[in-house]
Amino acid sequence: MPTLLLSPSTTARLDGIRKDERIPVSIREAISSLPRSFSAAASSDAVKMDGSSPAVPCAEETKVTETGRLAIPHRVLVDLACWARTNMSDEGRGQAHGWTLWDLVAGSEVYVEPKKVAERSKELEASLLAIRKAQDEAMYHQLTTSLPFTRSGIPASFRSIAGVDPSAPLAARISAGLAPPSTATQEHQDAEAWREVRSILSVLLNVLLSIAAVVAAVWYGLGTSTPVPFRVLVSLLAAIVTALAETALYARYGDYVSKSRSVKERRLKGSDAVVPAPPPPGTERGPQATSDQPPLDQPFSFK
Repeated sequence: MPTLLLSPSTTARLDGIRKDERIPVSIREAISSLPRSFSAAASSDAVKMDGSSPAVPCAEETKVTETGRLAIPHRVLVDLACWARTNMSDEGRGQAHGWTLWDLVAGSEVYVEPKKVAERSKELEASLLAIRKAQDEAMYHQLTTSLPFTRSGIPASFRSIAGVDPSAPLAARISAGLAPPSTATQEHQDAEAWREVRSILSVLLNVLLSIAAVVAAVWYGLGTSTPVPFRVLVSLLAAIVTALAETALYARYGDYVSKSRSVKERRLKGSDAVVPAPPPPGTERGPQATSDQPPLDQPFSFK
C-alpha cells in the first residue's frame, strides 16, 4: 500500500485523537510512530501572508508548520475510516466531522522517502584529507621551485639564444660559450652530419646509375656487328662524358644550396654589411659644380 503525506489540517486532527481512548490502541500507536515531513511541500500548505494577513500568525498555523505533515500508510487510514464508520455513526458524528476515507485523504500527496545521504567512514575521510594535503604541498613546492631566481633577480629559465645567463659575469659567459655543447646540441649536430652523409651517398649512387645506364644503352645500341674494341671505346667515352656532366650539374646544385643556406642564415642573424657613412653636410658637390667655385671653407667675396 502507498504512503500518503497528509494535509496540515488532517495532520492536526490525527494529532488530536492520539490520546482518545475510544480509538483502538493499534491505530493510536501507528499514528504516534509515523514519520513527519518538513519539506517545502509542508510549508506550501500553510496560509500565505499578504497585505491583509496579521503580523503574527495564529498559534494553530504556526503549530502545523512546525510539527510538519504526517506520512501515513493508506492501510491505517482505511482502518481508521472503518472504525469511525462503525463506532461514530451511532453518535451521528461519522459524517459531520469528516472521518470518512475521502475526507482523510483530501489534500494528501504520495509520500516519497528521502534518499539517504551517503556517509563517509572516518578512515575514508582521513585518507582523503591526507591526499588533499599531499596535493597542496606538491603544488606549493612546484610553484616555489619551478623558477629559481639568480642573484640579479632574473629567473634561470630566461636564457639567451646561446643558452648563457645574461646576468652571469663576463668570464662565466665566455667559459659557457667555450664549453662543450649540450646533449641536445650534440644530437642536432649528429643529425645534420648524418643527413649530409646520406645526401652525398645518394648523389654518388645517382651518378653511378646514370653512367651504368648510358654505358648499357651505348653498348647495346651499337649492335653485335660492331667490333668489340670499338664498342668498349665508345662506351668508355660515353661513361666519361656522363660522369663529367653529372659532376658539373651536382656541383652547381651544391653551390646553389650553400648560397641559399648562407643567405638564410644571414637573414636570421642580421646583415653584417657595412653601410658607408654619408659625407658631412656641405662637402658634396652637385653635377653642375665647376672647379672655378671657391672652396666652401673659405669666405665668399664679391669681385
